[in-house]
Amino acid sequence: EETKQRRINELDIENHRLQQLLNSSLSQVNSLSNEIRHLSSRLSHNRY
Repeated sequence: EETKQRRINELDIENHRLQQLLNSSLSQVNSLSNEIRHLSSRLSHNRY
C-alpha cells in the first residue's frame, strides 16, 4: 500500500513535469507562429 502511494506520488510529479514541458513547448510554437505570420506579411508587402 505504501509502495503504491509512493508510485502514485512519483507519477504525479512526472505528470507535473511533463505538463510544464508541454506548456513551454506550446509557448515556443506560438512564438514561432507569430514570427512566421510577421515574416509572411512582410514578404507579401515586398511583392507589390
